[in-house]
Amino acid sequence: MNAHSWAESILFGEHIDDKIFCPNKIIFEKPTTELSLPKNPARDQNINISTKKIKFPKSSSFHELEKKKIALHAFANHELMAIEIFAAFFLLFPVHEEHFKPFQSQLVQTLKEEQKHFLLYKHRLEELGSHFGDFPRNDFFWRLVLNIKTPREFFSVVSLSLEAANLDFAKYYASVFRDVEDDKSAAIMDVIYNDEIKHVALGRHYLEKQINDDVHLWDFYCAELPASFSPARAKGIVFDRDGRLKAGLDDKFISASEHYRDKFSVVNRKQWK
Repeated sequence: MNAHSWAESILFGEHIDDKIFCPNKIIFEKPTTELSLPKNPARDQNINISTKKIKFPKSSSFHELEKKKIALHAFANHELMAIEIFAAFFLLFPVHEEHFKPFQSQLVQTLKEEQKHFLLYKHRLEELGSHFGDFPRNDFFWRLVLNIKTPREFFSVVSLSLEAANLDFAKYYASVFRDVEDDKSAAIMDVIYNDEIKHVALGRHYLEKQINDDVHLWDFYCAELPASFSPARAKGIVFDRDGRLKAGLDDKFISASEHYRDKFSVVNRKQWK
């Protein structure tokens, strides 16, 4: 199956089975048709984007079953959106061209891992007596990606920002789940943490191939971010230096990210001041 057709089936398929479908063999050929991204990925009424909002629970409440399920459901929605975002990459950019050849298998593997992550959360919710779709679902990450124009922007926003931040979140929430003796949920966070290291490394590898030796990756990364997107978004509740080192980021990049400050209030956390 052509990667473009696979991506189309994910983005325009309405059911969970469409989102987690993965053909045995994926090839990279020039698509016969061009498609623009939808305002929102297609989803049936049970899993579609909600107008209703729900507050993400405080970590101190994870001992309460309902709060824990709300958190896991939010994480599952993030992973479903990650599936759709990487599918969008195959539609937005000419992945069949020689330029992308060194990255094709990694892109496919990343999308497969996002599908794996979603299923881990989905199954955990079912073990706890709920289903994906039982709580509201937002389109926050999708809206960030809609205006991306180049692969450089994509890897800067998605890999070196959102997925880098997820290193922090995965490590933090693994600890939170262990504190409430939920080792099954903590183990899911461990799997996602280790996969995110590879995903950050993919973005780093791609961007490093685009820059001259006299330009540092941090400066290139900041220049490629959309004007409305803060580098502060690349951080979570804690700052995981070790995971970033394993992803191949150097000390200069990691330190610049750790100490970056602006008026983006969400990540101006007390423990960073």
